[in-house]
Amino acid sequence: MDVIVRQATECGVSVIVPVLGDFSQAGGAEKNFHSERLLRIIKEARQQSGSPVATRIVGAVPLAQAIALWLEHCAGVEEKSFAAVLYERTEETLPLHLALAGKTIARAAVAVGAEGGISPQEIAQLRAGGFVPIHFATNILRCETAALYGVAAVQNAIAEKHVWQCRE
Repeated sequence: MDVIVRQATECGVSVIVPVLGDFSQAGGAEKNFHSERLLRIIKEARQQSGSPVATRIVGAVPLAQAIALWLEHCAGVEEKSFAAVLYERTEETLPLHLALAGKTIARAAVAVGAEGGISPQEIAQLRAGGFVPIHFATNILRCETAALYGVAAVQNAIAEKHVWQCRE
C-alpha cells in the first residue's frame, strides 16, 4: 500500500479509496490508513513531485460504499466524469481510448483489484455503478503496478486527447 500511496500522490490523485474486495488480504479493514507513516509518505511525495493536489486516503470500505463515494463525488458533473476498472480478462472490456472517445473529462476514477484480481461479481457491481471495464493488451500486472499504470494511462489519454483520434 505504501507504494500505491506514494505513486498515486506523485501523479496528483486526490483521493485514494482502499476497497475490501473478494480477493483482499485478511485484516484490511483493521489497517490504519491514517497512520503517521502513510501521511508522511503523502507529504514527502507531494514535496518531491510538486503536486498541488492535497491527496487524502480514506479508510477501507466495501465495494458498494466505494462506488457510492464515486457517484457522490460526480453528482452534477456526471457527463464529464469517467470511471474505469482495470480488468485482466478481455470479455466485455473496451480499450481505454475507445472508452474515452468523444468525451470531455473533468473527473476520473481508476479501480484496480487486489492481488488475485477482481471477481466477476465485482465487475458486474462496478459496471452497474458506471465503471467501464478496461483491458490493456499487456501483461497481467501486480496491483501496485496496475494502479500506477492505470492512473498514468488515463491521465495521459485525457490530457493528450487533442492529439489522438479513435478509429473503429
